[in-house]
Amino acid sequence: MRQISLAVDRYLPRNCALDMTQLTFMDSSGIALVLRLKRRMQETGGEIVLIRPRLQPGRVLSASGVDRLVRIKTMESETRR
Repeated sequence: MRQISLAVDRYLPRNCALDMTQLTFMDSSGIALVLRLKRRMQETGGEIVLIRPRLQPGRVLSASGVDRLVRIKTMESETRR
């Protein structure tokens, strides 16, 4: 989170995309990181999007309700456009 916060402070992006394609496991620490990043991006007027989470991380995001707070871009959502 420290590295991400430093990057947000340095570049002040409007949008932050976290590429989750290589992430195979996620637990409460990952949820906390996503929620802290969401809050940080809101402070700067930006937003966060999670890109293509794999099966287990996707289930964690769904079960925790994070998927209702943060935009998630999946292969299915890309093919529907």
